[in-house]
Amino acid sequence: VDGGHFVVRHLEATFFKSAVFADELHIVSALLALNNASFTMQQDIFRDDEKLFSMTSTIVYVKEGKLRRLDHAKKALLKGLLT
Repeated sequence: VDGGHFVVRHLEATFFKSAVFADELHIVSALLALNNASFTMQQDIFRDDEKLFSMTSTIVYVKEGKLRRLDHAKKALLKGLLT
């Protein structure tokens, strides 16, 4: 809407085990940090209680090629989706 977009700045991922077609997977996302122009989140993928994959990523908000502050609406949306 405002011409900005999110970009992955840093990503750490750990693969534990494979999933196969038709496995029922559960993805858990959590907001670890919310800063002025970025946020850090963790995502884990499970099959039943078994963790298959874990990822922590730092995402930055960019507009016109530069880091921009996240406005209150974007911060509220992220908190609502990832908390």
